[in-house]
Amino acid sequence: VEDKARQVRYQFFLKVARVNKLNKIAVAHTKDDQAETVLMRLIKGSGPRGLCGISAKRKFDGIYVIRPLIETWKREVLSFLKEERLSYRLDKTNLKNIYLRNKVRNLLLRDLQNDFNPNIKEILANTSKEITKAYDFLHTRAMGVFNKISSFRGDDLIISLDKFLKCHD
Repeated sequence: VEDKARQVRYQFFLKVARVNKLNKIAVAHTKDDQAETVLMRLIKGSGPRGLCGISAKRKFDGIYVIRPLIETWKREVLSFLKEERLSYRLDKTNLKNIYLRNKVRNLLLRDLQNDFNPNIKEILANTSKEITKAYDFLHTRAMGVFNKISSFRGDDLIISLDKFLKCHD
């Protein structure tokens, strides 16, 4: 249900952007969301790409989704809104532990903070940054190797088996 709702939400955002000839959509993911995402993906089983977490900028169908608050804690956003006397909406289902993200946010992270490390969210958010740097480096290196061992003949991709077998796993 959560994933389907996210897909529908982004389809709506993209449609509105196209209709209004916009090239960017800003969403309000925070550093808290980043920590939750990394922990959720770790629990579900993810490789390096998934553990990169939520990217600050991503392109969908020619439109950028940007996350300008991804380095800001939720408490800082709420404090700003309070200071400026700005209202906001709260999705009441976020308070119910019926979805994995809510359980991670409301139960697991709370217990990890209280019982193991009060800085767990900072650690998870920083881990996503470090994994992102490592992933980007490895991806760049892998593309360099791919370009050295492959070529195109028309639409056909040709890979040198001799060169491929000498590559790192």
